[in-house]
Amino acid sequence: MTRERDKRSLNMQRYWQGAKVAGDEERFDVRHLLQYERLVLWGANHFCHDLPEGNGWIVWDKRDQTSRNLPGSDAELAWTNVTDQVRLYRRVWMPHTIRGERLMHPTQKPLDLMRWIVDDWTKPGDLVLDPYMGSGPVAQACYELGRRYIGIELVEEYCKVAVSRLTQMMLPLNTEVGA
Repeated sequence: MTRERDKRSLNMQRYWQGAKVAGDEERFDVRHLLQYERLVLWGANHFCHDLPEGNGWIVWDKRDQTSRNLPGSDAELAWTNVTDQVRLYRRVWMPHTIRGERLMHPTQKPLDLMRWIVDDWTKPGDLVLDPYMGSGPVAQACYELGRRYIGIELVEEYCKVAVSRLTQMMLPLNTEVGA
């Protein structure tokens, strides 16, 4: 069983290493985003030299006791100005799924993680701007938690994935006439 999982892991590692994310070949300039009162920026360890000092971090620990040879890092980091503490989120990441959630984007984050962040750090009715929408887990979390949402994505294929994700959700039934 372990050998088969390691073989699948290695195949997925080869796949994701070849995956390109639009814009990753250019240096990311974060300064235009720092104006926002409540901000969470994934991958901030790659541009932390441009961030203000003294704010918080979110650490997504992707490992379990048996994880090895996973593609990418054992953890992912996000910078935030919402807290000045380090917050740890543990969620096992398998190369082709995130504990049952099908991967649709090379840097996809778990829906549970996005729900946790949106629920803890925004209020119902708040507007969430997601300039890196990918497959739409933030959009889904916002919808489920009653937040307004604007998503931006450079790659049309991922926009279609996000739209498909949202259209597959159960929409509330409004029983009032004329509502």
